[in-house]
Amino acid sequence: MANRLVAISLVLLLLKLFCFNQITELFNFGYQLGLVVDGILLSVISSYIFYLFVVHQKEIRDKENITPYIEKHILSIIGICSAQVNSIAKESAISLNIESLDKSLLNQAMTRIDPNAKAPLMIAINPEQYASWLQFFDHHKYRTQEIIKRLFVQLPFLDTELIVALTNIDECIHFMALAGTVRWPVRNTNLEAWSESFYDYCELCIKLQKLLKRETLS
Repeated sequence: MANRLVAISLVLLLLKLFCFNQITELFNFGYQLGLVVDGILLSVISSYIFYLFVVHQKEIRDKENITPYIEKHILSIIGICSAQVNSIAKESAISLNIESLDKSLLNQAMTRIDPNAKAPLMIAINPEQYASWLQFFDHHKYRTQEIIKRLFVQLPFLDTELIVALTNIDECIHFMALAGTVRWPVRNTNLEAWSESFYDYCELCIKLQKLLKRETLS
């Protein structure tokens, strides 16, 4: 829109200078009106030039400066998800990889894990105490949402697709389900009930990873 307005202003200014200014004044105050029009058109063009070489250049530099920060935090979100998948694989003795995650294999792995069993997360040293698997998931949920909060502070520098991808993770069913179950003991004997929502959460993280790769290569 701004480019079109400047182009129209430039064309009108050139027409006035080389065509209309050669025409004899047709009515009183025609010359004064012409000066006003000149001022308006020149103001539009000069404002655009100022924006292009001062404001826009600053925006580009700011984006270049903040991009490594954004990429680092996105990689952290993906890494947190990947670490959970690796922990599930280790506990269940079933090979899993976030980049080629098989839904049925994940479900099989989750059925081998007791939600109330010790997860690979120490929450107290004296006496030694480990988190349950639901507490383990909730801990990583909290870490992820805190990172997303920090990224949203930089909202002007985030691509709209990236904002959608981060929001989908922040509001995913897996996170919402944890909020309703982690505070109370569960009677489930395995994690199968959380398998599908965890898989969907992993899929969202994979989409985020693909988006990051695409933005990095572009």
